[in-house]
Amino acid sequence: MAADVFESFEVTLVSALILGLVLADAASGALLDGQYDLRFVIFPLVLRGIGVIASVIGNQFVRTDERRRNAMAAMNRGFYISAVIAVIASAGASFIFMVDPVTNVVDWRPFLATLSGIVLAIVLDKLTEYFTSTHYNPVKETSKQSQTGAATNILSGLALGMESSVWAALVIAGSILCSVLIYGGIADRPCSSPRSLRRGAHRYRYAAADRQHDFDGQLRPDLR
Repeated sequence: MAADVFESFEVTLVSALILGLVLADAASGALLDGQYDLRFVIFPLVLRGIGVIASVIGNQFVRTDERRRNAMAAMNRGFYISAVIAVIASAGASFIFMVDPVTNVVDWRPFLATLSGIVLAIVLDKLTEYFTSTHYNPVKETSKQSQTGAATNILSGLALGMESSVWAALVIAGSILCSVLIYGGIADRPCSSPRSLRRGAHRYRYAAADRQHDFDGQLRPDLR
């Protein structure tokens, strides 16, 4: 688990740095001229630090007790608190690191791209909850189909998996399009989108696995 999280962090950080380097080259003039605006390389590093700190703070709010045994509500609380902290801190970092040295004007495009990535993570989280929670129709329908045999259960689960993948792909495409529009078609550099995408993917997988126990509890013993 720890190695998987470390791999996710480092791979997405490197991808953000590569995209930032390309944009740094484009922002400083002609491509491949050897001139780089290093603001676009440093900013992803700053965002990573902000994300780690926001996650640590958000984890402190993931708590349950005997009266409120709702794990999903606790995770959502920590997740949203981390997102709010990350947005506020990213805006503050933009004032410091994204000031144009010539015009002294803050370039808000990296922050807006970061915001699109955070929105992407929140939407993916809601999609995860809808398609994997026992409180919503997709899982209830699959559970109902399991009462008539393994074949209908497999077909229902396969259809549900395909549908959830389509919605996730549309949301991800929308986030990428937002980043392109933010930069006016110059470059696609969603500062936080690759990181949030990876986190959203892991969150999607882990949430589905965590809820498998709840889903299994609704099946007939001979179909488990």
